[in-house]
Amino acid sequence: MDRWDPKFLSFNKSFRFEFKSCKLKSILREKPFYGANGPGIERISKEQARYIRITDIDEYGLLSNELGATCIISNDKYLLQNNDLLIARSGNTVGKSYIHTNSNPIDKFIFAGYLINFRINEDFAFPKFVFYYLQCSFFSDWKNATMRLAGQPNINAQEYKNMLIPLPDKNTQKLIIEIMDDAYLQKKEMEQQAESLLSNVNQYFLSRLGVKISLVDDTALKDRIFSIDSLKVIGGRFDPKKYSKKYQQLFNAIENAIFDKVRLRDMIKVSLSGNWGVDESFDDESLVKCLTIRGTEFDNRYNLLLDNNRAKYRKYSPELFDKIKLRSNDILIEKSGGSENQPVGRVAFIDSELEKEALAYSNFLQKIRIDEEIAIPEYVFEYLKLMHNIKVTEVMQTQTNGIRNLILKEYFNQTIILPDKDIQKEIVAHIRDIREQAKRLEEEAENIVKDAKKQVEEILLGDVL
Repeated sequence: MDRWDPKFLSFNKSFRFEFKSCKLKSILREKPFYGANGPGIERISKEQARYIRITDIDEYGLLSNELGATCIISNDKYLLQNNDLLIARSGNTVGKSYIHTNSNPIDKFIFAGYLINFRINEDFAFPKFVFYYLQCSFFSDWKNATMRLAGQPNINAQEYKNMLIPLPDKNTQKLIIEIMDDAYLQKKEMEQQAESLLSNVNQYFLSRLGVKISLVDDTALKDRIFSIDSLKVIGGRFDPKKYSKKYQQLFNAIENAIFDKVRLRDMIKVSLSGNWGVDESFDDESLVKCLTIRGTEFDNRYNLLLDNNRAKYRKYSPELFDKIKLRSNDILIEKSGGSENQPVGRVAFIDSELEKEALAYSNFLQKIRIDEEIAIPEYVFEYLKLMHNIKVTEVMQTQTNGIRNLILKEYFNQTIILPDKDIQKEIVAHIRDIREQAKRLEEEAENIVKDAKKQVEEILLGDVL
């Protein structure tokens, strides 16, 4: 049965292109089908099939470079073929798409149940043309008009099959593919340049502090066997990783740095856990409404990402908000969360720009305020970020029920290498400059893709050719 809701009908009425249009189902070579419902499990090596989930795909339809997860399946129909087109069917990421173009036939990929597989008949359309159409604003408009918002947003396979798409001749399709391929290639190259800049931050920081790290490769059995003085264990944690050769070398390298050293706990003026408050819909005019930071907003490469549609507003009593509100130079520490390949203990910094908005933070985070007579707060933030990046915090955590928890006592007891303030300022300025360069490259890469999409949309509308 056709849909009668006004928003959907209004969109279809406005659907006008230079080229003839057809329903997606008319260019499929078989019926679309949903992915596997098995749980994702840790993927040890690339020899295992990769389990593609919605979270593995970015807003451009590109697959993350991480090792990802795998899944045990008994049906080979979930194995992806080249040019398979996956589209997300539900949740906040409904409409997100991915085209599978694996060049190595030995590698295996399977896809999860919240994705639908559409196999395009290449007699009518190039699969990549359809994929690139899904990246344009036309598809975004159709998605917003079509998805059902009752409960979880969703678009089912039947609705996708009935989606109208413009179908230019093959030469025009090739032109569109060339335009978008070139833009995506430039984007990739510029992002690689940005990543190269960011990857040098750790090495620069360690070198500037005079910390030389040559870690033991503890994959070999002989390097995983060690002994430790019982006096170092009694009264502490009986944890092999903490006392391993690899981490003892790391801690020794930090302690042997030429600059002064201070325990983190000795430079903290304020340390306070966060609070999740009450829902923003709670009707009480006496409450303070503010953006509440969670670990979700922590950006591992830069700092905080607060301009996304997942950011949450919560409400607090004036007394509680006054206690936990954030101000410039505060540092936030992730004390619960993490993942298999990411230790808990990420950090974020509240700079003067962020302070312009009323901010609080959730109970999974800890706020610390540094004594500025002892150290520059941004330097301490960068230092703690460095320690997380080189996985010092990996031995300062426990894990229960799949959630990692930071052992704050050990975290606050860690050594902070503390050169004089002129050197602290120099380090902070240099790292800030690197991140700004990387950010500019990424923004330029995004603009290249935006311009390419605009060009493609003009072709489809008949404005150019």
